[in-house]
Amino acid sequence: MVKALPVCASASPTELPSPRRHLGRYRETLLFLDKLREIASERTDLMVLRGYAYMKLKRFAAAKQIFEAVAATGNRDAQRGLAEVYAAQEIWRRKF
Repeated sequence: MVKALPVCASASPTELPSPRRHLGRYRETLLFLDKLREIASERTDLMVLRGYAYMKLKRFAAAKQIFEAVAATGNRDAQRGLAEVYAAQEIWRRKF
């Protein structure tokens, strides 16, 4: 049995999603969160989202800083994100 590959909703039927397109979405997310922060103070759930966007862009130091700050408030999502950053950094260290 052959599994179908996931296709983005905006992609044409013959176009497969590219990793670069997904990275652009993480950058867009960060830009949106920056604009939102100008209007109102950033909520902890949005800070966690920012941390994951940084992590997906392999900006581990920025992700770690965000997750540490939010995890200090007892936020479990941030604690989980912090653990994922440590795991991702360990994987990258082993590759090189």
